[in-house]
Amino acid sequence: MANTDNQLQDFFGVMNSAQKVMFGLLLSLVIIISGAIFFWAQQDEQVLLFGNLNLDNANSIVQKLDEKNIDYKISDGGNAIYVPSDKVHSLRLELASYGGGNTENKGYELFDTQSLGMTDFMQQVNQKRALEGELSRSINSLTQVRNSRVHLVLQERSPFEESSVEASASVILTLEPGNRLSSNQTSGIASLISGSVEGLSPNSVVILDQLGNRLSDDTDQDAGGDMGSVHMQIKQKTEAYLTDKGQSMLDRVLGAGNSIVRVSVEHDFEKVMKEIDTIDPDSRIVVSETNSDQTTTDEDREQINATDYTPVEYMDEALIIGSNTVESSTQSRNYEVNRTKEYIEETQGEITYISASILLNTPLIPNVNDDGETIFEADEYDDVRLNEFRDLIAKAIGIEGDEDELVDKIAISQIEFYYNPYRENLEYQESQEFDWERWGRVAAILISLLLAGFLVNNVRKNFSGSVMQTTSNFQMENGELAGVPDLASLPTQNLDQTQAASQPALEGENEMPQQNSNAIKDEVEKLFVSQPSKATEVARLMFENG
Repeated sequence: MANTDNQLQDFFGVMNSAQKVMFGLLLSLVIIISGAIFFWAQQDEQVLLFGNLNLDNANSIVQKLDEKNIDYKISDGGNAIYVPSDKVHSLRLELASYGGGNTENKGYELFDTQSLGMTDFMQQVNQKRALEGELSRSINSLTQVRNSRVHLVLQERSPFEESSVEASASVILTLEPGNRLSSNQTSGIASLISGSVEGLSPNSVVILDQLGNRLSDDTDQDAGGDMGSVHMQIKQKTEAYLTDKGQSMLDRVLGAGNSIVRVSVEHDFEKVMKEIDTIDPDSRIVVSETNSDQTTTDEDREQINATDYTPVEYMDEALIIGSNTVESSTQSRNYEVNRTKEYIEETQGEITYISASILLNTPLIPNVNDDGETIFEADEYDDVRLNEFRDLIAKAIGIEGDEDELVDKIAISQIEFYYNPYRENLEYQESQEFDWERWGRVAAILISLLLAGFLVNNVRKNFSGSVMQTTSNFQMENGELAGVPDLASLPTQNLDQTQAASQPALEGENEMPQQNSNAIKDEVEKLFVSQPSKATEVARLMFENG
């Protein structure tokens, strides 16, 4: 115990008043933080029992919790209830019938209890309610949606077209505070509902939020806008790609900055489907053949009148006065020919037209005038060279046609590009100006380093002088230490290199000159090794003297 007291005295003895106050504050802060952590650890952890509750269900659950004397916490404006974690599972099973299990939207469990005598109309109503409940549950699974209501109008088939009813749906969403649905999410909800109801189109789904704002209109507008933006992106990418092909080629030939190439393209985004039925007459094959012969004879007869000269057996008979015989032959053959059916769907976005515009910088040729001065004169490209450029660009970007068509599709102009020598000279001067901001930062860093070095050196010298003076005072108060020579007997040959300091002695008359710092340092080190207790006292006196 005494040893512990001595260690505490040695520990606090070397501290000055400011250090003791700082140590006390730090110790108090550690105690407060430890107590807070211990108190927090002893608290029961509360977890969510039920969420997204309406007020009636929340009131019923709270009454049951009060009857059971269970601690709970209400949050989210009365829509969520928290209870201790060790009781949450049993309470969920027990209180599920009070509305905690989200029984408001019932699905296909409606068919679990069937009653006798249920009519077809009641079956249809239950089927509709079950489908609405299942869709509502699916929509509620989204993070941004707190609750939803779905209303369906199912398709009714009728033999009369006028009395038939098309399917439609309406959805009301209650969103979480600070959340909103994107157009893609709204379109996804419409697709979910249309895919779950027979004969329902996504365009027939109306979606509202809790404030009555129609979200499905934004979806329709964004769908059309997205399609237009996609077409524009395709056009821009195609033009940029072809422009880069032509520009890079001219830059290698004429040099960078001596030409400007712009390409314009037109796409066909219409979706076209073609059906082609091709018959090959040369590939006919006889499948069946039919031959028929027919003979027809026509006779002209005339009645014979009864006369006295006509024999009795020929009376009242017709006499053939002429005949005509017709013979016909018919031959029929059935052929089978090769037939090819083709279904062609043209790709959307096909390039239908390409045009290009090219600006060439007029080359300057140096010439010497009569005065011997060098001047630059414009030397435009001739038609042959321009046609070569036109052909190269046409093949590079994929333009086809004869010479006249290429002239119409590729326009080439020669013009002297704008050159501003004053601006270039100004930019050169600005680049040569002294960067005050950069060199100011460098100077600030150097000054900071010099000040830091000066402070470190000053602190080191003050610390050495304090150790020397404290040791001298301790020797004069307690006499010469055993094993430690008197400071006066230390070598004095380097006194001219050390700082002279005067300190009043105990009698207030004599002054002790400051000894060499290196010699004092060696003596202090020997003191700490040989006599630690006395060295501790020296350190304490040093801190007390500042």
